[in-house]
Amino acid sequence: MNTQPQHPESSPQYPQFRFIEFNKRRQMRGAECARIKIIYAEGDMDCIWMSAGDLQDNIRQWGPHEALTEALKAYGQGGRG
Repeated sequence: MNTQPQHPESSPQYPQFRFIEFNKRRQMRGAECARIKIIYAEGDMDCIWMSAGDLQDNIRQWGPHEALTEALKAYGQGGRG
């Protein structure tokens, strides 16, 4: 059995984020419109709607994950991220 700790770069970092969609109808209503899947280290998952401010807060906390920056870019481009 291998008991040596893995190098941090060889294992995924958690939480992980996946950009699912940008919903223009929600945007027209003033609601959060970037749908993000969050995958936690324990294997649990959530799908939540995030505002541009939510995305910025998560980027500050967890770093510039590709899904978060892509979703934030979609806000700036009217959903064409």
